[in-house]
Amino acid sequence: METANLQNIGKIAEIITNKAGISVHEEKFDHLNTIVNLRLLTKKLEIKEYIQFLENSAEEIDLISSFFTIHETCFYRNKEHYNTLKYKLLPDLIKKKEQQGDRKIILVSAGCSTGEEPSTIAMLLVDLLNDIEKWNIQIIAIDINIKPIETALKGEYSEYKLRNLDFYYIQKYFKKINNKSYLINENIKKLISYRQGNLNAEPFLLKEYHDVDIIFCENVIIYFDIQTIQKLISNFHSVLSENGVLFLGYSETLQMFPHLFEVVWNENTFFYQKKKFLQSERFQAEMNEQNPGLEHNPASDNYTKQEIIYERLDNQFIENLIKEYCLEHYSAVEIKLLNYIGCNPRDWHAYIYLAECYLKQKKYFEAMKNSQIAISLNANSFCAHLLLGIIYLEVEMPDFASYELQTALLNDSQSLFAYFYLAKLNFYQKDYQKHDDFMRLAFQKSKNINEMIFPLIEENKLLIYKEINEFYEKDKKYVL
Repeated sequence: METANLQNIGKIAEIITNKAGISVHEEKFDHLNTIVNLRLLTKKLEIKEYIQFLENSAEEIDLISSFFTIHETCFYRNKEHYNTLKYKLLPDLIKKKEQQGDRKIILVSAGCSTGEEPSTIAMLLVDLLNDIEKWNIQIIAIDINIKPIETALKGEYSEYKLRNLDFYYIQKYFKKINNKSYLINENIKKLISYRQGNLNAEPFLLKEYHDVDIIFCENVIIYFDIQTIQKLISNFHSVLSENGVLFLGYSETLQMFPHLFEVVWNENTFFYQKKKFLQSERFQAEMNEQNPGLEHNPASDNYTKQEIIYERLDNQFIENLIKEYCLEHYSAVEIKLLNYIGCNPRDWHAYIYLAECYLKQKKYFEAMKNSQIAISLNANSFCAHLLLGIIYLEVEMPDFASYELQTALLNDSQSLFAYFYLAKLNFYQKDYQKHDDFMRLAFQKSKNINEMIFPLIEENKLLIYKEINEFYEKDKKYVL
């Protein structure tokens, strides 16, 4: 049977991008090639027949797309977002609706996976509304893949998936069915309407709405190219009510292009709120006045511009940083970088260096925030995702660590560091087989020891390389 070649894989990648909006870059072609060859065997098709089949099969598009997305999730995953929903947005929305005599609330979970996100939203609403039976509550949950939706409809979850929930919610909204599994209550399930669908399909699958109150679209647009993101965000804007709210994932941003949302900070997180209608000339003037590319960073408010403005992080500047860093003059490093950022707010490298400095001092929140800003400026930054994954690993947030490390791996499948830290993650989760598998992959990639990791902690490279080789020496069963 004929196998796929580079030209055919390029054609298939183009189909996936056009149909699903998911970018499959050339560095992912090896992964795509493996998947396609397996599908050729399963479907008993030649490559040209398969391409034609793919062009006309939405189900096959969804299947292939699922290999390039990550479905790792749990209840109450992004705590700051849910706390903002629970303590600010929903109480304000309910009060406003009651004053207007409007008892309809519409929320959307876009990329709902196995249902943890919409179910968390439903629990918060039920808790806040004592007379919920008098309200018209619609929680619309959408995912491109049918299998996660089938899991969501069953409503059965492992104890591990509930680990972020307070005991109050587990006791009130779940029934324990065995030692390791819980079933979510029907009064939560009935509030949620699940749909399989492609957010990038035409016509837009929420086109009948114009009064959606809140949209959650977390860890979805990271897979899309700029044009696809811009189109989707425009569609979200069109279905949101006045002052409607959009949540994106911690690693996602809208600052790559002009848009009709404003960033609203609440406590330690932010969300996007729909702006009131602006005349096109006024909107264009506003876009020109703003600096598209970065949300306001409160961390830099206390610092003034340097007399000498560095136009870029040149070698001399980095050398000086490293000297200060090695002397443990961390405050000096912070001041230099914050002053530099004040003059060059769109240089994502600077935020990575600042995050490193904070990580060294175990200032984890500051390290996370600056890594997230770096990602908002360059969503495909391998270093930013890897660093954020390392931070999450240190603060024992394995789900977040897994997502960031896997995203780093998607951006650079040849990096020994991504495999090494995924091995560390699996060791932490006591999955020793996966730990060993990732360490073996790290050893295979050890020819890339010259790859750059982070400028300020470059010395860790040799320690990592030593640990990988020590593992290899002990791994008697491993055969090259």
